[in-house]
Amino acid sequence: MTLPLKPLQIPSFPSNLDHGFFTRQGGNSTGLFSTLNVGLSKGDYRETVVANREKIARYFQQPLTSLCFAEQVHGNTALFIDKPYDFKTPPKADALITNVQGLIMGVQTADCVPILLYDPTAPLVAALHGGWKGALSGIIENTITLMLQQGAKRMSITALIGPSIAQESYEVDEDFYRNFVIKNHAWSTFFKQGNKKEKFFFDLEGFVKQKLTDQRLKTVLTLAQDTYKNANLFFSCRRSFHTGEPTFGNQASCIMIRP
Repeated sequence: MTLPLKPLQIPSFPSNLDHGFFTRQGGNSTGLFSTLNVGLSKGDYRETVVANREKIARYFQQPLTSLCFAEQVHGNTALFIDKPYDFKTPPKADALITNVQGLIMGVQTADCVPILLYDPTAPLVAALHGGWKGALSGIIENTITLMLQQGAKRMSITALIGPSIAQESYEVDEDFYRNFVIKNHAWSTFFKQGNKKEKFFFDLEGFVKQKLTDQRLKTVLTLAQDTYKNANLFFSCRRSFHTGEPTFGNQASCIMIRP
């Protein structure tokens, strides 16, 4: 018997929208994928993942075909979606945007930052994969630009930052550090000294939040949940690597304009 879905949510959400930062609980998967794994490429049974996705779609009172995930490639491409597509052949992108009622924009993560964006007046919604590569190369800026092109207003957009790896759990090397400070030395503030001289702890969530704040949006909110330290609620790529597990699942973060 599976548990009911209880996604994390932001209070006082607009009545014409629905959203959820889903945890790893409430699905059908077993073992390392226990239980609400939505990733098809990690080694879980396809039929089980599809059943998990269908459960999320039902949470929004929509069919499975309305749940849209991209093939995330850690890039900076944002796509506008106006109709469902075959989940077996998803587009390659790291952000999906829509103004279509009942179409669920989804993002998969397991330490990277899931970002949900919305302008309830347009209305427009977006789900964005905020990994370090995409955040560094412009996925946040590109997504907001596309939202503006589709009719959103900058000062009407709210950004929600979901569960991701916290700074104290994210140690990186000097080459990683240089990727950031070469582009902007001020970004060194998102790093603090690691356990060794050539190591640093990176504040990915803080970096993403600053990028969103720089866009002069209406509001930027964060759940401040560490995926690495909370194995009961979240999948974590880095935790699985550190514990010697061969694979890991993905949790979903989704947003929709109500029909």
